[in-house]
Amino acid sequence: MQKRRLSYQGPRRLGFRVTLLQWLSGVRSRYCMWKLRRLLAPDFDEFDFLFGARQAASSIIEAVRQADWNRIHSCCTNQGACAIYNLCRSQRNIHYSKLLRFECQHLCQVWPKSVRMHCEDGRTFVYVNLAFVGLRNMRDFATFDEQQEMLQLTRQVLEQSRIPDQNLAIQQRIVLSEFLLTLRRELSESSESPDWLVDFYKVFRFKLVNYSPVTLEYRVIEILKPV
Repeated sequence: MQKRRLSYQGPRRLGFRVTLLQWLSGVRSRYCMWKLRRLLAPDFDEFDFLFGARQAASSIIEAVRQADWNRIHSCCTNQGACAIYNLCRSQRNIHYSKLLRFECQHLCQVWPKSVRMHCEDGRTFVYVNLAFVGLRNMRDFATFDEQQEMLQLTRQVLEQSRIPDQNLAIQQRIVLSEFLLTLRRELSESSESPDWLVDFYKVFRFKLVNYSPVTLEYRVIEILKPV
C-alpha cells in the first residue's frame, strides 16, 4: 500500500523557515554556477545551461512515462540508461508515474545542488546534481480527452493510496512533483560527445493539489517516498 499524507494549508503559513531555505538554496546555486564557470570556460552561460537542463528533464520524464528505451538511451550515459529503464519497468503498475507530464514551461524551479569532478580510465567528467520542481494544472492539457485521461489516472492514484476521491472538494487539480537529475559531461577537449547526458533520475516527492482560485486555499495529498 502506498503511504499518503493529507495537509490543509493557506498562504499565511509561509514564514521565516521557507524564506531561509530559499536563501540558502540561492547561495548554493550561485556557488555551483561559479564552480561550473571555473571548470568549463569563463564564457559559460548560466541561462543556456538551465534551459538545456529543463529540456533534458522534460525529455527524460516523457521517455520514462512511455518506457521508450531508444529515447532513454539517446540522452543518457550507458549506466544511467540501464538504471532508468529498470526504473520504468518497476513503475509499470504505479499510476502516479503516468501523471508526470511536464514540458519545459512546467518546470518552474531548477536548483543546482552540487558539482563534482570524477576521473575514470584517463577521462575526466563533470557531474551536476540538479533539483527540479514541476507544476502542471490538469486544465492545461489541450484536448478534452487528455484532461479526462489525467483525471482517470488521478482517481487510480487515489484508489492505490486508499483515499476516497468523492470526499475531495475539487476546484482545480494540480500535479506537483520534485525530482533529482544528474547531468554528466566530459571535460576533455578531444571528446567526441561534449554534450550533457543524463546519468541519474529519481522522483522523491509527488503531490496532488486541490486549489481554489477564489479562496486561495489548497489541499495537498502527498504520496510519500515514491519508488
